[in-house]
Amino acid sequence: MYNLIFEKSALESLNKLEPQIKEQIWNKLQQCKENPFRFLEHLEEIDDMRGMPYFKGKIGKTAWNGKMEGSLPWKKMNQEFNEHPRRFKKHYRFGVKVECTIHSKKSIHGDKVYSKLISARANEETLRWINHNINVLNRARCEWNINP
Repeated sequence: MYNLIFEKSALESLNKLEPQIKEQIWNKLQQCKENPFRFLEHLEEIDDMRGMPYFKGKIGKTAWNGKMEGSLPWKKMNQEFNEHPRRFKKHYRFGVKVECTIHSKKSIHGDKVYSKLISARANEETLRWINHNINVLNRARCEWNINP
């Protein structure tokens, strides 16, 4: 599980880009999250965009000791894991919750987007998320007797 957290200024600069460039960057980030080997290939580009990878580091004898080889973003991530475990776990858990929600939505509604226009694709995905949220609220009310 690989989680990427970006500084607010990096996200604002990403929003100012042209839609095609923005979509290319977003697709690359999605590929990185789905495939760990692609993630490692694009680690430097993610660092240039002021992104920080968050995933569990190794513990015990194989743990990173600060002297091992690796790219700068990898070293920063391991340093964060060792020096600030609470802050690291907060970001990591947030990413895990997001991934769990996305998986649940994809398993119910599917992953394929059928529209051809970019605006229609965005609307279709938004409606799927709204439908998923309504399903979760109904399930909580009917099955678990929770009043949301």
